[in-house]
Amino acid sequence: MKLPLAPLVSLLFGASYLVANTIAYSYNDYNELDARYQIDDVLSERGFGLEARETIDVPFQPSLRAFLEEAVTAHRRSVSEDEGHIEARNGNEIMVSVNLHTKDPNGAKRIAAYQVPVLPTAKVSDLKQAVATKANISPFNPEIYGILLGKTQGPLEDQKTLENAGVTGSGWVDMVEMFTVDVNVYVAAQNARAYPVTVQVYSDMMLPVFRKVIQPRLPGINLDGYEVRLGEKTSKIKLDESKTLTENGVKNRSQIAFIAMITVHATVQGVPGTFDLRVTPDTTVPRFKKMVGEKVKDKVTLKPKCKASVDGRVLLDRTLSANGVINGNKIEITF
Repeated sequence: MKLPLAPLVSLLFGASYLVANTIAYSYNDYNELDARYQIDDVLSERGFGLEARETIDVPFQPSLRAFLEEAVTAHRRSVSEDEGHIEARNGNEIMVSVNLHTKDPNGAKRIAAYQVPVLPTAKVSDLKQAVATKANISPFNPEIYGILLGKTQGPLEDQKTLENAGVTGSGWVDMVEMFTVDVNVYVAAQNARAYPVTVQVYSDMMLPVFRKVIQPRLPGINLDGYEVRLGEKTSKIKLDESKTLTENGVKNRSQIAFIAMITVHATVQGVPGTFDLRVTPDTTVPRFKKMVGEKVKDKVTLKPKCKASVDGRVLLDRTLSANGVINGNKIEITF
């Protein structure tokens, strides 16, 4: 059977044009696919959690054209899913800048900076674990580290989410090593009764922050009116408000006593006015007279033999509490 030559040539030309276009189109997309492989490798290395893809599953197709078209569709679907995954992560995660404070084997302080991507809904404990992973801390005990938003506050609670704890990704937070101290707070009359509290602190913590950490454990008690001592109630080592806990000699498992103070009004013979002094009940009368002497030293010199009395009753050289002095009493100093 003879076939017209012109229609046959036209048919072959059209088929070759279609195949050429399909191959060229697919070739360009496969170049994009190769580029995507490289991008995925980079993203995986940077910790975005994407694995480099080396193959794309394409169902069996009866023709080359159908196979190539399905491959292009599968590739585009894969790229779209990955880009959506990246956008979702970039849209939800925050980058937290963390200063990790540690000590070398010789006890010298070290600070290392890390950038940690986390979800705002992650817990504070999750942030600590992420930093430990970045810093290769192994084994890692989260209980001996705390996250700080500046050093004017105590450590953040482990079970709080970052967004509820105020960690927004702007600024820096500190991750510090913590240690335990045992505190006795003497709040009852004459400081006879102690309320024990065990708290986690860090070495650079100042006394005002230390009070803030303890305060929630003792509702209704204002610890600003307490003297802080290293040791038991009878200790004479008063902590310096201008120094850190470590500079004050506080160590792991140290005993610390908070002693309630009282206000005593003092008058001095021949000196006009009344002087208010905040003292602890175990202050001795000789010590109290020295404190009053500092107040009036530009007017008169108080000698050790001067008398201190309450309502005409001369105080003995014992503690104020042993002399029955209570909050609000007036002590008269006479010569």
